[in-house]
Amino acid sequence: MKRLAVILMLTATACTPSLTTKAANLAQWVPPAGCRLIDTLEGSSILNGWIFPALDRAKSEVLEAAASRGATHVQWLELDEGLTGATAKARAYACP
Repeated sequence: MKRLAVILMLTATACTPSLTTKAANLAQWVPPAGCRLIDTLEGSSILNGWIFPALDRAKSEVLEAAASRGATHVQWLELDEGLTGATAKARAYACP
């Protein structure tokens, strides 16, 4: 049983990107020429769980708001997840 716990801890640690990696991934996307900025949107979730992680819910909130405003692309600016919840912030663009 101890071996299983150690394996699970190592797997979770190995699969979790560092803050530097997350920041690099967020900064990589640049909107194509001709895209129009619609708005900067934020989403949040105060509960975190195994079945529906808070970050997924926060991102979904942003994506739904973006889609309702006619956005075709989003540029993630900030993704933050803690023990009690998560927040997501993105720019929404309409691209041809």
